[in-house]
Amino acid sequence: MLKTWKFRQQILFGYALPIMALFGASGFGWVTAQQILQTFAVIEEAEALLDQSNALEIANMEMVKATRGYLISRDSSYLDEYRQANRDFDITLQKIRNDFDLPNVQRDRLQQIEQYTREYQQLADQMMVLLQSGQVEEVTRLFNLDSGRQLINQFTQLDREFDAEIRELVLVYQGEAAAVLNLLIVGLLISAFVLGTVAVALALWITGNVTRTIQQATQAIAASSHEIATTTEQQERTASQQVASVNETTTTMDELGASSQQSAHQAEQATLAAEDVRSLADQGNQSADQTLREMQALREQVGAIATQISKLNEKANQIGSISQLVSNIANQTNLLALNAAVEAVRAGEQGKGFTVVASEIRKLADQSKQSASQINTLVADIQTAANSTVIVTHTGTQTVESSITITQATANKFVQVAAAINQIVMNNQQISLNVKQQAIATQQVAEAMLTLNQGAQETAAGIRQTRVGTQQLNQAALDLQALV
Repeated sequence: MLKTWKFRQQILFGYALPIMALFGASGFGWVTAQQILQTFAVIEEAEALLDQSNALEIANMEMVKATRGYLISRDSSYLDEYRQANRDFDITLQKIRNDFDLPNVQRDRLQQIEQYTREYQQLADQMMVLLQSGQVEEVTRLFNLDSGRQLINQFTQLDREFDAEIRELVLVYQGEAAAVLNLLIVGLLISAFVLGTVAVALALWITGNVTRTIQQATQAIAASSHEIATTTEQQERTASQQVASVNETTTTMDELGASSQQSAHQAEQATLAAEDVRSLADQGNQSADQTLREMQALREQVGAIATQISKLNEKANQIGSISQLVSNIANQTNLLALNAAVEAVRAGEQGKGFTVVASEIRKLADQSKQSASQINTLVADIQTAANSTVIVTHTGTQTVESSITITQATANKFVQVAAAINQIVMNNQQISLNVKQQAIATQQVAEAMLTLNQGAQETAAGIRQTRVGTQQLNQAALDLQALV
């Protein structure tokens, strides 16, 4: 798997492995150093405990010395030394208990030391009180007893055992520290040897891989450079042909762009003309709507005229009936006047005045009959004219209905024409927009072709430079192969 790695991976691995080994050795050294420091800390604590044990022994010795000095000389300064020795003993004892974590054996021994010291303090206090009260013989008796010396001997023995255990503990920890230190030195030496060996092996391995790879690469470069040079010359000729083709295409796109601009202008003109036609169609539609409304009003007026003529015909019929009645009344009146004249002739002289009246009545009857006859003639003429008017009105109504239908159809045609013209306007607008977009696209294509022309020229120049670089690469490969 290592053979398939790249140079970068191999070099990184060559650096990473010694660095990791160095980190491992550093970690081992750090852990070992921490153990040594912990051992030294324990030794330092043991030495501090030993100092406190010595201070405890000194406090006891001072206590015994002050007691004896006071009993012999009765000097009060020894009392101060005695009390100070007691305080020093208490302080030291409390400090040992608070600052140090003692094993159970030493803790028991420290408790026995305290017990013996308290018993000696009681004995010393009792002798001092007896001496102050003048009981010298009792003091001498107590002083000569072996209990005080036994307490001092026991205290001294316990304190020495306490110190001996502490010194043994210090020696044990010192031995452990020396062993750990030796282990650290051996580990560092082994790590240095392993690091050196691994570094040399990796350097040889990486150098061999790099050398083999460079040889293979130079051979491949030397073999491929000739092919690249040949291919580059062919590509140079092809690029020159592409430059000529791109120039022709650019000229064609310029002509197409000019044509697209002209088509866009014509499409705009057609759109404007279609807008004008749509405006005229809207006006015609409005005129047709107005005509339709007027024809509907005329139809209503003709209908009203027909209704009035029908009513006039009915009135004429009523007048004819009344005229006929008047004619009948005139005939009857004439007949009555005739009968009245006959009766007046029969009456003789008395009936002359009535004869005159009958004659006048007859004349009036004749005039009424003539008037009725004229009225009948006029009524007949009115009826004839009314009937003609009804016929004409009916014909006019049909004509108006036909005109309304035609006008409605015309209005619908105008609506359809307006819709068609709107569609034409929309199509012309879409055509104009498409032509504009086509002109823009053509311009963009022309610019792209110009850019492509420049790129082709640059490509041709780059290919020439590539050919020169390939020749230089071939020479560099030969030089590198000679060096390897």
